[in-house]
Amino acid sequence: MPRVGRHPMKKGLGLDTLSLKKLTIGSIVHIPDTKGFWKDSLKILDICISSIYHNTSQDFDLHIFDNGSCDEVKEYLIEKNKKCVIQHLSFSDKNLKKTGALNKLLRLSDGDYFAYLDSDALMLPGWLEASLNVINNFENVGQVTCIPIARCFDNPQDVINSLKKFKNIECSSSSDFIPEEFVKAHAISVGMDFEKYKVNRLSGREDIKITKNGVTAYYGSVDFQFLTSREVIESVLPLPIHGNDLRGDDIYKPIWENELSKKGLMMLSTEDYLVHHMGNRIPNLKDELPWLELGLESFKNEIDKTKNMKLKKGNRLLSSTRLRRLIKRIHHWTYDFLYEK
Repeated sequence: MPRVGRHPMKKGLGLDTLSLKKLTIGSIVHIPDTKGFWKDSLKILDICISSIYHNTSQDFDLHIFDNGSCDEVKEYLIEKNKKCVIQHLSFSDKNLKKTGALNKLLRLSDGDYFAYLDSDALMLPGWLEASLNVINNFENVGQVTCIPIARCFDNPQDVINSLKKFKNIECSSSSDFIPEEFVKAHAISVGMDFEKYKVNRLSGREDIKITKNGVTAYYGSVDFQFLTSREVIESVLPLPIHGNDLRGDDIYKPIWENELSKKGLMMLSTEDYLVHHMGNRIPNLKDELPWLELGLESFKNEIDKTKNMKLKKGNRLLSSTRLRRLIKRIHHWTYDFLYEK
Protein backbone atom coordinates (compact mmCIF):
# COMPACT_ATOMS: atom_id res chain seq x y z
CA MET A 1 0.00 0.00 0.00
CA PRO A 2 1.46 3.41 -0.95
CA ARG A 3 2.12 6.10 1.62
CA VAL A 4 -0.88 8.24 2.55
CA GLY A 5 -0.33 11.97 3.15
CA ARG A 6 2.98 13.76 3.73
CA HIS A 7 5.46 13.04 6.50
CA PRO A 8 4.96 15.93 8.98
CA MET A 9 8.60 15.86 10.15
CA LYS A 10 9.76 16.92 6.67
CA LYS A 11 8.21 20.29 7.40
CA GLY A 12 9.98 20.46 10.75
CA LEU A 13 6.78 19.86 12.71
CA GLY A 14 7.54 18.54 16.19
CA LEU A 15 11.33 18.62 15.78
CA ASP A 16 13.45 20.32 18.42
CA THR A 17 16.34 22.49 17.27
CA LEU A 18 19.64 20.62 17.65
CA SER A 19 21.93 22.45 20.05
CA LEU A 20 25.31 20.82 20.61
CA LYS A 21 27.04 21.50 23.91
CA LYS A 22 30.77 22.14 24.18
CA LEU A 23 30.98 19.60 26.98
CA THR A 24 29.87 15.98 26.90
CA ILE A 25 29.87 13.99 30.15
CA GLY A 26 29.71 10.22 29.81
CA SER A 27 29.46 7.23 32.10
CA ILE A 28 29.29 3.45 31.76
CA VAL A 29 26.77 1.73 34.03
CA HIS A 30 26.95 -1.97 34.89
CA ILE A 31 24.71 -2.94 37.81
CA PRO A 32 23.57 -6.51 37.14
CA ASP A 33 21.70 -6.84 40.45
CA THR A 34 20.47 -4.69 43.34
CA LYS A 35 21.39 -7.20 46.04
CA GLY A 36 24.63 -8.42 47.61
CA PHE A 37 27.70 -6.58 46.28
CA TRP A 38 25.47 -4.17 44.32
CA LYS A 39 22.86 -3.45 47.01
CA ASP A 40 23.72 0.29 47.19
CA SER A 41 24.82 0.72 43.58
CA LEU A 42 21.61 2.26 42.24
CA LYS A 43 21.58 4.82 45.07
CA ILE A 44 25.24 5.55 44.37
CA LEU A 45 24.47 6.06 40.67
CA ASP A 46 21.75 8.53 41.66
CA ILE A 47 24.23 10.41 43.88
CA CYS A 48 26.77 10.39 41.05
CA ILE A 49 24.37 11.97 38.56
CA SER A 50 23.20 14.42 41.19
CA SER A 51 26.78 15.53 41.88
CA ILE A 52 27.39 16.11 38.16
CA TYR A 53 24.51 18.56 37.98
CA HIS A 54 25.26 20.13 41.34
CA ASN A 55 28.94 20.81 40.63
CA THR A 56 29.33 21.34 36.87
CA SER A 57 29.56 25.01 35.98
CA GLN A 58 29.02 24.73 32.21
CA ASP A 59 26.08 23.44 30.21
CA PHE A 60 26.58 19.86 29.04
CA ASP A 61 24.98 16.78 27.55
CA LEU A 62 24.98 13.62 29.66
CA HIS A 63 25.57 10.34 27.80
CA ILE A 64 25.00 7.04 29.59
CA PHE A 65 25.96 3.65 28.18
CA ASP A 66 24.26 0.82 30.04
CA ASN A 67 26.59 -2.17 29.90
CA GLY A 68 24.20 -5.03 30.66
CA SER A 69 22.45 -3.86 33.85
CA CYS A 70 19.38 -5.44 35.43
CA ASP A 71 15.83 -4.35 34.59
CA GLU A 72 15.43 -2.12 37.66
CA VAL A 73 18.48 -0.08 36.69
CA LYS A 74 17.37 0.13 33.07
CA GLU A 75 13.98 1.44 34.19
CA TYR A 76 15.71 4.08 36.33
CA LEU A 77 17.83 5.22 33.37
CA ILE A 78 14.84 5.34 31.02
CA GLU A 79 12.93 7.48 33.51
CA LYS A 80 15.85 9.93 33.81
CA ASN A 81 16.08 10.06 30.03
CA LYS A 82 12.37 10.94 29.82
CA LYS A 83 12.95 13.75 32.32
CA CYS A 84 15.85 15.17 30.25
CA VAL A 85 18.34 14.40 33.02
CA ILE A 86 20.12 11.97 30.67
CA GLN A 87 20.22 13.39 27.14
CA HIS A 88 21.60 10.32 25.35
CA LEU A 89 21.02 6.75 26.54
CA SER A 90 22.35 3.55 24.96
CA PHE A 91 21.91 -0.08 25.98
CA SER A 92 23.81 -3.30 25.46
CA ASP A 93 22.10 -6.61 26.22
CA LYS A 94 25.44 -8.03 27.38
CA ASN A 95 28.48 -6.71 29.18
CA LEU A 96 31.08 -5.48 26.69
CA LYS A 97 33.64 -4.92 29.46
CA LYS A 98 34.73 -1.39 30.15
CA THR A 99 36.96 -0.94 27.11
CA GLY A 100 34.29 -2.15 24.69
CA ALA A 101 31.71 0.17 26.22
CA LEU A 102 34.20 3.07 26.36
CA ASN A 103 34.92 2.61 22.66
CA LYS A 104 31.24 3.13 21.88
CA LEU A 105 30.76 5.96 24.38
CA LEU A 106 33.71 7.93 23.03
CA ARG A 107 32.34 7.61 19.49
CA LEU A 108 29.05 9.14 20.65
CA SER A 109 30.72 12.20 22.18
CA ASP A 110 30.08 15.34 20.14
CA GLY A 111 31.40 18.05 22.47
CA ASP A 112 34.73 19.88 22.23
CA TYR A 113 35.55 18.21 25.54
CA PHE A 114 34.56 14.81 26.91
CA ALA A 115 34.52 14.06 30.64
CA TYR A 116 34.35 10.39 31.58
CA LEU A 117 33.49 9.07 35.02
CA ASP A 118 32.59 5.68 36.44
CA SER A 119 29.06 5.51 37.81
CA ASP A 120 30.40 5.44 41.38
CA ALA A 121 32.31 8.74 41.13
CA LEU A 122 31.30 11.80 43.14
CA MET A 123 32.11 15.08 41.40
CA LEU A 124 33.13 17.91 43.73
CA PRO A 125 32.95 21.71 43.32
CA GLY A 126 35.47 23.15 40.85
CA TRP A 127 36.33 19.88 39.09
CA LEU A 128 35.67 21.20 35.59
CA GLU A 129 37.48 24.52 35.94
CA ALA A 130 40.59 22.86 37.37
CA SER A 131 40.62 20.16 34.67
CA LEU A 132 40.21 22.70 31.86
CA ASN A 133 43.02 24.82 33.34
CA VAL A 134 45.38 21.87 33.07
CA ILE A 135 44.31 20.63 29.64
CA ASN A 136 44.46 24.15 28.16
CA ASN A 137 47.78 25.27 29.69
CA PHE A 138 50.01 22.28 29.04
CA GLU A 139 51.07 20.82 25.70
CA ASN A 140 50.36 17.29 24.54
CA VAL A 141 47.79 16.43 27.22
CA GLY A 142 45.80 13.26 26.58
CA GLN A 143 43.68 13.30 29.70
CA VAL A 144 43.35 15.00 33.08
CA THR A 145 42.01 13.34 36.22
CA CYS A 146 40.68 15.78 38.81
CA ILE A 147 42.35 14.12 41.78
CA PRO A 148 46.09 14.16 42.57
CA ILE A 149 47.38 10.61 42.32
CA ALA A 150 50.33 9.45 44.44
CA ARG A 151 52.24 6.75 42.60
CA CYS A 152 55.60 5.11 42.03
CA PHE A 153 57.88 5.38 38.99
CA ASP A 154 60.60 2.97 37.93
CA ASN A 155 62.82 5.95 37.18
CA PRO A 156 61.29 9.34 38.03
CA GLN A 157 64.30 11.17 36.63
CA ASP A 158 63.55 9.76 33.17
CA VAL A 159 60.06 11.24 33.42
CA ILE A 160 61.44 14.62 34.50
CA ASN A 161 63.95 14.60 31.63
CA SER A 162 61.15 13.84 29.15
CA LEU A 163 59.16 16.80 30.45
CA LYS A 164 62.02 19.21 29.86
CA LYS A 165 61.30 19.19 26.11
CA PHE A 166 58.18 21.27 26.77
CA LYS A 167 58.71 25.02 26.94
CA ASN A 168 58.19 27.08 30.10
CA ILE A 169 57.46 24.09 32.33
CA GLU A 170 58.84 23.98 35.86
CA CYS A 171 59.26 20.40 37.06
CA SER A 172 60.17 18.93 40.44
CA SER A 173 59.64 15.74 42.45
CA SER A 174 59.23 14.73 46.07
CA SER A 175 57.80 11.85 48.09
CA ASP A 176 55.27 14.09 49.84
CA PHE A 177 54.02 16.85 47.53
CA ILE A 178 50.47 15.48 47.55
CA PRO A 179 48.83 16.06 50.96
CA GLU A 180 48.50 12.92 53.08
CA GLU A 181 44.78 13.56 53.62
CA PHE A 182 44.25 13.26 49.86
CA VAL A 183 46.17 10.00 49.68
CA LYS A 184 44.31 8.64 52.71
CA ALA A 185 40.90 9.56 51.25
CA HIS A 186 41.66 7.69 48.04
CA ALA A 187 42.96 4.67 49.96
CA ILE A 188 39.73 4.51 51.97
CA SER A 189 37.67 4.86 48.80
CA VAL A 190 39.22 1.74 47.27
CA GLY A 191 38.65 -0.22 50.47
CA MET A 192 42.23 -0.36 51.78
CA ASP A 193 43.73 0.38 55.17
CA PHE A 194 45.85 3.50 54.77
CA GLU A 195 49.03 1.97 56.20
CA LYS A 196 48.68 -1.13 54.02
CA TYR A 197 47.95 1.09 51.02
CA LYS A 198 51.22 2.95 51.54
CA VAL A 199 53.19 -0.29 51.87
CA ASN A 200 51.52 -2.16 49.00
CA ARG A 201 51.15 0.65 46.47
CA LEU A 202 53.43 3.51 47.42
CA SER A 203 56.75 1.95 48.33
CA GLY A 204 59.18 4.21 46.48
CA ARG A 205 56.52 6.87 45.91
CA GLU A 206 57.49 9.98 43.94
CA ASP A 207 55.14 12.90 43.25
CA ILE A 208 56.16 14.64 40.02
CA LYS A 209 54.79 18.18 39.96
CA ILE A 210 54.77 20.42 36.91
CA THR A 211 53.83 24.11 36.70
CA LYS A 212 53.16 26.42 33.77
CA ASN A 213 51.44 29.82 33.58
CA GLY A 214 50.69 29.58 37.29
CA VAL A 215 48.82 26.26 36.83
CA THR A 216 50.07 23.20 38.71
CA ALA A 217 49.45 19.55 37.82
CA TYR A 218 50.82 16.15 38.81
CA TYR A 219 52.18 13.62 36.36
CA GLY A 220 49.92 10.56 36.42
CA SER A 221 46.24 9.80 36.01
CA VAL A 222 43.61 7.12 36.62
CA ASP A 223 40.88 5.41 34.60
CA PHE A 224 37.79 6.02 36.77
CA GLN A 225 37.53 9.71 35.83
CA PHE A 226 39.18 11.96 33.27
CA LEU A 227 38.70 14.91 30.92
CA THR A 228 39.92 14.74 27.33
CA SER A 229 39.33 16.65 24.10
CA ARG A 230 37.57 15.90 20.84
CA GLU A 231 40.92 16.22 19.05
CA VAL A 232 42.50 13.53 21.23
CA ILE A 233 39.53 11.17 20.85
CA GLU A 234 39.63 11.44 17.06
CA SER A 235 43.37 10.73 17.04
CA VAL A 236 43.05 7.58 19.17
CA LEU A 237 39.84 5.84 18.09
CA PRO A 238 39.09 3.09 17.41
CA LEU A 239 40.50 1.40 20.49
CA PRO A 240 41.85 -2.09 19.82
CA ILE A 241 39.65 -4.65 21.52
CA HIS A 242 42.56 -6.84 22.62
CA GLY A 243 45.06 -5.92 25.29
CA ASN A 244 46.31 -9.25 26.59
CA ASP A 245 49.84 -7.88 26.94
CA LEU A 246 48.67 -5.17 29.35
CA ARG A 247 48.34 -5.50 33.10
CA GLY A 248 44.80 -5.20 34.39
CA ASP A 249 41.89 -7.43 35.30
CA ASP A 250 38.91 -9.06 33.60
CA ILE A 251 36.92 -5.83 33.88
CA TYR A 252 39.45 -3.35 32.54
CA LYS A 253 42.85 -3.28 30.89
CA PRO A 254 44.34 0.18 30.25
CA ILE A 255 44.02 0.07 26.48
CA TRP A 256 42.86 3.72 26.22
CA GLU A 257 45.80 4.88 28.33
CA ASN A 258 48.20 2.72 26.32
CA GLU A 259 47.04 4.35 23.09
CA LEU A 260 47.58 7.81 24.61
CA SER A 261 51.12 6.81 25.60
CA LYS A 262 51.88 5.53 22.10
CA LYS A 263 51.07 9.00 20.76
CA GLY A 264 53.25 10.71 23.36
CA LEU A 265 50.28 12.29 25.14
CA MET A 266 50.61 13.10 28.83
CA MET A 267 48.18 11.86 31.48
CA LEU A 268 48.00 14.38 34.31
CA SER A 269 46.01 15.11 37.44
CA THR A 270 44.86 18.34 39.07
CA GLU A 271 46.48 19.82 42.16
CA ASP A 272 43.31 19.60 44.25
CA TYR A 273 41.10 16.65 45.23
CA LEU A 274 37.97 17.23 43.13
CA VAL A 275 36.48 13.77 42.52
CA HIS A 276 35.86 10.99 45.05
CA HIS A 277 35.51 7.30 44.31
CA MET A 278 32.47 5.99 46.24
CA GLY A 279 32.74 2.28 45.44
CA ASN A 280 29.82 -0.02 46.20
CA ARG A 281 28.77 1.48 49.55
CA ILE A 282 27.32 4.92 50.30
CA PRO A 283 30.25 6.92 51.71
CA ASN A 284 30.48 8.92 54.90
CA LEU A 285 31.95 12.08 53.41
CA LYS A 286 32.49 13.77 56.76
CA ASP A 287 34.91 10.95 57.65
CA GLU A 288 36.40 10.37 54.19
CA LEU A 289 36.77 14.03 53.11
CA PRO A 290 36.97 15.86 56.46
CA TRP A 291 38.73 18.93 55.06
CA LEU A 292 35.67 19.71 52.91
CA GLU A 293 33.11 19.45 55.72
CA LEU A 294 30.78 18.04 53.10
CA GLY A 295 27.91 15.62 53.65
CA LEU A 296 25.67 13.80 51.20
CA GLU A 297 22.81 16.06 52.28
CA SER A 298 24.47 18.65 50.01
CA PHE A 299 23.22 16.61 47.04
CA LYS A 300 19.72 15.73 48.28
CA ASN A 301 16.95 16.51 45.82
CA GLU A 302 19.44 17.78 43.21
CA ILE A 303 18.41 15.04 40.81
CA ASP A 304 14.80 16.23 41.00
CA LYS A 305 15.84 19.75 40.05
CA THR A 306 17.79 18.80 36.94
CA LYS A 307 14.90 18.94 34.50
CA ASN A 308 14.19 22.57 35.33
CA MET A 309 17.92 23.31 35.27
CA LYS A 310 18.05 22.07 31.68
CA LEU A 311 15.03 24.07 30.55
CA LYS A 312 15.49 27.70 29.63
CA LYS A 313 13.41 30.07 31.70
CA GLY A 314 11.20 31.02 28.77
CA ASN A 315 10.46 27.36 27.96
CA ARG A 316 9.51 26.11 31.41
CA LEU A 317 5.82 26.44 30.57
CA LEU A 318 6.31 23.66 28.03
CA SER A 319 7.14 21.22 30.82
CA SER A 320 3.44 21.20 31.73
CA THR A 321 1.95 17.79 30.84
CA ARG A 322 -1.51 19.27 30.20
CA LEU A 323 -0.18 21.98 27.92
CA ARG A 324 1.90 19.52 25.91
CA ARG A 325 -1.15 17.26 25.52
CA LEU A 326 -3.18 20.21 24.20
CA ILE A 327 -0.43 21.20 21.77
CA LYS A 328 -0.28 17.63 20.45
CA ARG A 329 -4.04 17.65 19.82
CA ILE A 330 -3.73 20.94 17.90
CA HIS A 331 -0.79 19.54 15.95
CA HIS A 332 -2.71 16.41 14.91
CA TRP A 333 -5.78 18.46 13.95
CA THR A 334 -3.76 20.89 11.79
CA TYR A 335 -1.91 17.99 10.13
CA ASP A 336 -5.18 16.26 9.24
CA PHE A 337 -6.65 19.54 7.97
CA LEU A 338 -3.64 20.43 5.81
CA TYR A 339 -2.60 17.05 4.43
CA GLU A 340 -5.37 14.49 4.85
CA LYS A 341 -8.49 16.37 3.66
